[in-house]
Amino acid sequence: TKPANKKNGTVYEEYLFTQNSLDIIMKHNVEDPLFLFHSFHIVHTPLQVPKEYEDRFSILRNKHRRKYAAMVQYMDHAVAKMVAAFEAK
Repeated sequence: TKPANKKNGTVYEEYLFTQNSLDIIMKHNVEDPLFLFHSFHIVHTPLQVPKEYEDRFSILRNKHRRKYAAMVQYMDHAVAKMVAAFEAK
């Protein structure tokens, strides 16, 4: 079966977790301590990633390596968004 991403109102799981962490960061009062544990699920099977990320690695012939490289890049972008959110505070 294929991922249910963007079907019946669904989105990529990592997107939901990243958005939740970003929401916590943005709503956090900087006067109070914050411990945020964001555990990525992305670098495990099943190898699924939004197509626009996989397309960036079309040079890789092996489909598993292509998907994994795209998944790692997605994770890198999510980390960058969270770092930017902390820096904006």
